[in-house]
Parts: sequence; structure tokens; C-alpha cells
Amino acid sequence: MKRPKLAFFSKIFVLITAIVASYKPIIAQSKFITFHSNDEKNLFENLHVNEDYLRLILLTELTKEGADAYILDLNQFIQGINWIDEDKMKPNKKLKQIFKQVHQKFLRKYEEKASVKDMFSNGNYQCVSASILYAYIFEKLNIPYEIKEQPTHVYVIAFPENANILIETTDPTLGVYVPNTKVQNQYVQNLIKTKYLDQDYVNKVGVEKAFNEFLYGKINVSFQELIGLAFYNLGVYDAEDQNYESAYANFYKANKLYPAQKHEFLQYSILAELVNRSKIEKLEDWDALIVLANLQNREDAKLVLKSRFYNQISNDLLRGQNRNNVSEVYNKITNELKDTILLNELRDHYMIESSRSYILSKDFKSAIPILEDCLKNNPNSPIAQGFLSDCIFQEYTFETPTAAIVEKMVAYGETYPFLKKDMSYQHFITYFYGLETIQNFEKEKYKEGIKYYHLMLNALQNNPKVRERVKEIAFGAFKFTTIYYSVVKKDKKNSLATIEQGKLIYPDLLDKNDLNMLVKHINKM
Repeated sequence: MKRPKLAFFSKIFVLITAIVASYKPIIAQSKFITFHSNDEKNLFENLHVNEDYLRLILLTELTKEGADAYILDLNQFIQGINWIDEDKMKPNKKLKQIFKQVHQKFLRKYEEKASVKDMFSNGNYQCVSASILYAYIFEKLNIPYEIKEQPTHVYVIAFPENANILIETTDPTLGVYVPNTKVQNQYVQNLIKTKYLDQDYVNKVGVEKAFNEFLYGKINVSFQELIGLAFYNLGVYDAEDQNYESAYANFYKANKLYPAQKHEFLQYSILAELVNRSKIEKLEDWDALIVLANLQNREDAKLVLKSRFYNQISNDLLRGQNRNNVSEVYNKITNELKDTILLNELRDHYMIESSRSYILSKDFKSAIPILEDCLKNNPNSPIAQGFLSDCIFQEYTFETPTAAIVEKMVAYGETYPFLKKDMSYQHFITYFYGLETIQNFEKEKYKEGIKYYHLMLNALQNNPKVRERVKEIAFGAFKFTTIYYSVVKKDKKNSLATIEQGKLIYPDLLDKNDLNMLVKHINKM
């Protein structure tokens, strides 16, 4: 059976060390799962008997008609063997005849990279393809058998319960590469890092045994799993040729047919290599990166996702003003990414930068709801708070204040208490209350005038820093309220009380001649 060469394994070790820290069972990345034909794709999901599995591996290189022709030829060959129940009594002699017939018909030359199709077309074979052939024949003849997988070899045992007859499928020393001690140690160390192996166990049994147990621990394999090993070999050949997309597809198929950690390990490694090599040009290009980020507990793959998403925002949103592209990517990530911590970080960044793009375009109205969503997710974000404050003031405070605008501003203040601490907010609200006090008294709307006076007074009492900025309008409000009490209501007590309220806030209130004269007039009442 084919084993990966040193150069390929060394590359995988470096890749894993750079990216992997811990691992969970891999989720397939559909973008890179390719099939030779629709026939192969459809059959892959509808496998039932050995003939289906044999047809499947043939369909990796052939049309359905070509695969069916080889299977028909094989079935006719099996019919010609004339195996009878009596042969089970003394199977050794009959099996030798079958062995000879099989080699004459199908197995002519051992070739390290021979595929199953090659075995039928030109007689080139290796241990996996030959084991497929013998297992298929034995199944058809109802001959009991077991398929054995060992570190460098796959072979078949006939009548395992009694005669235990070995059907040798090739010389296991020919064309086989066994990883040396250095490579085994590198491999095992990465398996420990990725939580496949426990360090204490490796210390107990040794690197070589841990390595062999991990790769070849299951001795008996089924026919389905044997076909999985054929796909595994195809994946190794593709990886050696740096055909990583095809390698990923074949390791995926191998792992589906023969679920094993070694297949998951290589499938993951190839996916990481594809991500490293891929450009993010289309929406589906994010798929592999999201899958990797979902599988990792360490930050490496997540940092790559975050970096590429931030670059996309910078290029398409802030420079190109292409909001649709970024929005599609963002929606894809939020729908598929599992890591809530990373997702919240990406969401915050996306919302902040989306709002920034609107701010740069002077579209403050569009930025406000984005910032509100951002603050729902992260209420203490200083950037979102600052941006929202600026947008609200830019959108509303450069117009003449109206009751509707101030009502909206007050509502914002109740929802976002940090706004109330902003000097511009305090100034705008307090100035409006003072102005409304004066205007309502001038229009003889006394009830409204008193209402806004108390709102202004409360604002001045609670926000000392804004007092100087609204001093002139506040002096006018104190004056009109005092006149209201003294002239309209003939209420000396409340008139003087209003002046005292003003003096507590503005000790120099009576420096204004008109207010000073007003107080003197009230005192004579």
C-alpha cells in the first residue's frame, strides 16, 4: 500500500505546526470536493454492495460504460472459476488455481502508483488494487475472507476461521517507503499537539509504536474501507504532485468510506494548504476559511479569517464604497461561523467600519441604526458611543431646535445615558428649554412656559459645565419666569424664589440691570 513520501510529510508537519493546535472531527468543505463525473457523484451517496464500491473507484477515471464493461468482464471471469461447495473442504489447492488464474488474467506487473483502472486495462497493480480484486472475487464465490491492513501492506486472508490462507497481493518490500525515525517523531509530536495522542501514552509505549498504532491500528478492514484506502492512495499521489484540491477531495472520500483519524488529519492538512494558497475573490472562497476557523481552538486560523475580513472591509467598504460585497461576506460569516467570541469581534468591526463609511459620505442618518445595533452587541464600545454621539449631533443639532427634535434627542439620551454626559448634548437640550421658556411666555402660553422653565432649571442644576454656554438664554428664561410670577400671578414669593434659584446657579445674575431693577420692583410689591 502506498505511503506518503518524506517531502510531502515534512511539508504537512510544517503546515500543521503553523496552524493547528487542537482538532475536532473535520467538516467537509464542499467547494473542494470534486468528482470525475456526475455518475461518480451520484453513486457516492448510494453505495450498497461490493459491486457499487468497485464501480465507484473505477468511475474516478472512467465513464459509467467503461466501468461497467470491466465489472462485466470480471463477473464473467468469476463465473468461469467453477467454485463448488466441495472445494471448501480442501480450499488450499483450489485457491492456488484461482491465484494463478487471477495473475494470468489481471495481475501482470507490480506498479507503485497503479490505480484500480490500471489493473483492468494493462495489468499494473499494487497491494490495494489486488486486495480489492481478491476480496470482490471471494465475496462473489461466498469464500470467507478478511482484509488485513498493516503499516506497509494490505492483503487478504481466506478461510480465516480455520485454514487461514494468506493471499499475498504483492511483495511488501517493493516500492514501499517507510517513514524514518525522524519523520515518525515529527508526526507523533504534531499528533500530540493536535490532541490525537496523549504525551503520557507516547512516553509509555514509545514513538514507533504510537506512530504505527495511529496509522495502522485497525487490522481488519471491510471492502468499503478498502475502497477508502484506494481513495487515500489517490490523495497521497495528488498531494505529492501539489494537486491539493484533488488531494482534498480524495482524502474526504477516503474518510467517508473509511473513517479514521489519519484520514481526517491529512484531509484537514490539505484544506489548510488550500486556504493558504487561495485568494478571496468570490463569496464561496470564504468557505474553507470558515470551516477551518470553526475547527480550531487556537487563534491561528481565526486570525487569518479576521485579517482577510478586515482587508475586505478596507478595500471594498472604505476605499471602494462597495457595501454590497462586504455585506454578503459578513452575512455568510455570521450564518456559518461557530465561534461566538470571534463572531462578536467581527460583528463589532463590521458595524463600526460600515458606520464610518456612511460618516465619510456625510450620510449620518444611515450610520445611526448601524451604531445602535453595534451598541446592542457591545454597549460599552467607546468607538461606537463616540460615533453615535457625533452622528446624532450632526443629524439634528445643526437645525433650529424644535420640540420634535428635542423629544428625539431626549429619547436617545434615555436609551444611551452616555449621551447625557456629552457637552454638546447638554448644551442643545438646555438651550432649547431656555428658548422655549421665553417664547412660550411671550406667547402667553404660561403653562408651557413653566414646564420648560423647570426642565431648564433641572438641566442647569445637573450639568454645571454647560452653564456658561447657555448663560444668556438662561438669564432671559429667569427674567421671563420672574415677570410671569410677579405681573401675571401677582405672586411675590415665587417671583423672588425664581431669582434665588437663578442666583444659586449664576451668582452674578443680578449684575444684569434689567433683572436688578425687576427685583427692586418686586420688593416694593
